Amino acid sequence: MRKTLLTFSFFLCLGVFVKAQKSPEQMGGVYYAYPIPSAITQQPTPIALQPFYISHYGRHGSRWLPSDERYEWVNRHFDDKHNLTPLGKSVRKRLVKIWKNARGNGGQLTPLGGRQHEGIARRMYDRFPQLFTADARLTAHSSTVSRCKSSM
Repeated sequence: MRKTLLTFSFFLCLGVFVKAQKSPEQMGGVYYAYPIPSAITQQPTPIALQPFYISHYGRHGSRWLPSDERYEWVNRHFDDKHNLTPLGKSVRKRLVKIWKNARGNGGQLTPLGGRQHEGIARRMYDRFPQLFTADARLTAHSSTVSRCKSSM
């Protein structure tokens, strides 16, 4: 009885999680690329008030897997071509292409990640141009991790 209840609870939670996702891509969790909004609905600033400060706390943008070893680990599972189904062979070909592109970039910001941060900055500037004047005082902080410094 307890095993049945646990199994039911697991599938109920899984169903709720799957329903919460808007697309199959969002099932990627932390590997889901930040979507670039096509249009942003914003409330206008009240007429009597003027923005004087903006703060943005951001995380690095899209990145490669944390290390090249992760790619190598996945690829090792596809080493034996004779043991693969047709789908496995197709996946193997795609992984080879991915690895050629990813090699040496483990943990770094991807070009998409750079574009994501440029888009955030552009939207900030477009929304509050009065805060980005020649005499504006800007500060930025980052950890020493390369992708985070690039995002900053």
